[in-house]
Amino acid sequence: MNNVTSISDHSNSNEKSDKSNIKETREYKYKLYTFVIISLLQIFINYDNGVVPVMLNWIQEPYNFSSTELGLMGSLSYFAYVVMSPLMPYILLNFSTQLSMTVALNINLLSLCIYALAINKYIVYYIFFESSTVPTLTLQSVAYLPHRLKPAGASFFICQYQIFGFAFGSIIPGLAIDIFKNYTAALCVIYLPGFIALSSFIFIMYIKFYRIKTAKMSGRIIYIKVVVVM
Repeated sequence: MNNVTSISDHSNSNEKSDKSNIKETREYKYKLYTFVIISLLQIFINYDNGVVPVMLNWIQEPYNFSSTELGLMGSLSYFAYVVMSPLMPYILLNFSTQLSMTVALNINLLSLCIYALAINKYIVYYIFFESSTVPTLTLQSVAYLPHRLKPAGASFFICQYQIFGFAFGSIIPGLAIDIFKNYTAALCVIYLPGFIALSSFIFIMYIKFYRIKTAKMSGRIIYIKVVVVM
């Protein structure tokens, strides 16, 4: 009888150990996926800020901008950080982060499409200003992410990945215009990262809701087992 009990205890301990290992592996995967996706979001949402200096030369002739207007336009994308930064904490603390980010990313993506087809210089002014509002939101939103979505020790470094966005934004536009030889076609290619940023955010939400669903299912299983044992 004692042998049977010891075998049973050993089996139970192995089962608990296996479940613990599976849980730890799953937790690590969640953190890794989240880290990679948020990094992509930080990179590609700042991509259009890197595009701005390159595009100033492209838009001068088609829209008949003076040198003063070009200088003003180049400053708009950075001035947006100053204007929007005080508002972002209020938005993130008083409204759903998921909703705020989803709306902002969709507006950003729509504005990029409008810019690619813009026929008026005042539309271009607005787009250049708007190009920094979403990066301001995403940069500050890292601090407001749920604790479980923050990879240990990684949140700070994620914020630094925006520099890659600036770099890619400076390199890819010239490459696109050389390949396609067409301004509008090049713009469409240049702003594909907007879709990547939006997709990254959607994946973050998927991971979050999948974890909640898994946790609820685990809770139900435990509850059923307790009831059966009782």
